[in-house]
Amino acid sequence: MHDKLFKSVLLIDDNDMDSRINKIVIQSSDFAHSIHTARNATEGIQFLKDAESKTLETPDFLFLDLYMPETDGFGFLDLYAQLSNSIKDKCRLIIVSSADGIDYDRAILNPHVYSYLKKPLNTLELLALATCRLDS
Repeated sequence: MHDKLFKSVLLIDDNDMDSRINKIVIQSSDFAHSIHTARNATEGIQFLKDAESKTLETPDFLFLDLYMPETDGFGFLDLYAQLSNSIKDKCRLIIVSSADGIDYDRAILNPHVYSYLKKPLNTLELLALATCRLDS
């Protein structure tokens, strides 16, 4: 068994198939020991608040879909901005979406967004993220 690169990640996506595929890619690349999922922005923010109160471990990476019902990824980013710096300093937020054009520009310009990847995740991109994170 290989060592995992990181302790924990959080996937926020309303699409079960996308979440399953991304989870398999994360597992097969030995990217993280624990993979948590949230089906919407509210669940994702609650997970991070629980991590802040030390009920759960703060994820090293958060993979966020932009297009979700009720509160979309941009709404999540607004809520995320209100979390404590201890969460935002530890957790690298990655947009994982099929968006391009104006939504891509809007997402990548957000100060909390660490990177932007097209759906679905792939091993090479994860390893590139790991290299950047481990070097910083």
